[in-house]
Amino acid sequence: MEKSSKTTKRRSIPTLGPYKGTVWWSWTNPNFGTSGMGSDSGEFSLASLQGSQTTDSENHPDFRRILGRMPFSSDIGGDFQSIKMWCPNKKLSNIYVFEGLLISQDGTRSTAKYRGPVYVREPSLITYPSSAQSSNAALSAWGATAIARCKPTNSVADASVFLTELLREGIPSIGKSALERWRSVTGQARKAPGSAYLDYQFGWKPIVSDVQKLAFAVTHADAVMKQFERDSGRLVRRRFEFPLEQSTVSEVAMDHAIPALPAAHTALFVTGTPTGQCIRTTTVVRRRWFSGAFTYYLAPDYSSRDQIARAVQESKKLLGLSLTPEVVWNLAPWSWAVDWFSNVGDVLSNISDYAVDSLMLQYGYIMEHTTSTVTYSWSGDNYLANPAIKPLPISLVTETKCRRRANPFGFGLTWGGLSPRQLAIAAALGINKS
Repeated sequence: MEKSSKTTKRRSIPTLGPYKGTVWWSWTNPNFGTSGMGSDSGEFSLASLQGSQTTDSENHPDFRRILGRMPFSSDIGGDFQSIKMWCPNKKLSNIYVFEGLLISQDGTRSTAKYRGPVYVREPSLITYPSSAQSSNAALSAWGATAIARCKPTNSVADASVFLTELLREGIPSIGKSALERWRSVTGQARKAPGSAYLDYQFGWKPIVSDVQKLAFAVTHADAVMKQFERDSGRLVRRRFEFPLEQSTVSEVAMDHAIPALPAAHTALFVTGTPTGQCIRTTTVVRRRWFSGAFTYYLAPDYSSRDQIARAVQESKKLLGLSLTPEVVWNLAPWSWAVDWFSNVGDVLSNISDYAVDSLMLQYGYIMEHTTSTVTYSWSGDNYLANPAIKPLPISLVTETKCRRRANPFGFGLTWGGLSPRQLAIAAALGINKS
């Protein structure tokens, strides 16, 4: 496959009118026998509202040619960013037709008829919201969080926590004193008549509970280790989505406002102080998610369970038996449990090292989609001769889509920062800098 190259594409997104208005006016003064008439036309520039889209992405010229022959695990993606700004209104404003009458103190009667749009605010005063896209450093941090929450080696860490809590809270230490206590209680129970060994006075039920918890811990850890070994070198796909973020802020953009008309006459407005308001509402919606395929590497001769196989067999047998004093007595001196506890700590430590050093991403991407929408709307009386007219809301949207690619060992890392062991593991898994 040829090396990718970055390309930038741009396109304009026109904003639909109408944006031209015309007013026809006339006046008469019966006291002086004078009159007149005329018309005015005007239009607002929508240059500040014209939309655009800019896309920066990688170009893979061989993609279509090799699509049918690509392994399913192949990664042919790359960094991507698109910033789109547009006005979602199908028409920026409707066409209104209305008339007004004004009588001056000197008796002059002025009439005006208007045809055209009624804007909530002059378009040149309306601007697009700024992009809400996160910085590259912030995206790397979000990507690292996603990996920490969905990586396949989390089960190993969970097993370590499980065993630690179980040992601390549920199972006494497997030492000489504990074994002697278990043996003593078991001996007393064997000598008790009938079913008296079930009585708490011999401490039998706590002993049974300890043994069952110990057996469960051993088998549970073994299942985790088996799965860890089995998935070595395999592709494990994961997806993680962060909670949707949304915020809305409203504020008064203009108080005592008057609707904006491309052409106007005083007869079109009522007298008095305007009471309308232009309200600006900004809404930001942000969605982030991660998608990737993990793999990790264990040496061919690695086995986490060779030294604890006998303990696993014994624990499985214990879980299937009815634990009578005779059975427990015959299992003494519990050497299998001592061997298991003395070895499992080292095994889990080794697995944890592998989980940290050998976990790699065949591919991994953190993606973010944000929309910032600013809406200008009208509140209160319109101050026009026709009180039924309401300036339509105008919305402007800035939308960003971005994708950031991870290094095989995570986000925010470079090949130069990898250890020799990590580079060797990458080579063993067939991962290279390309």
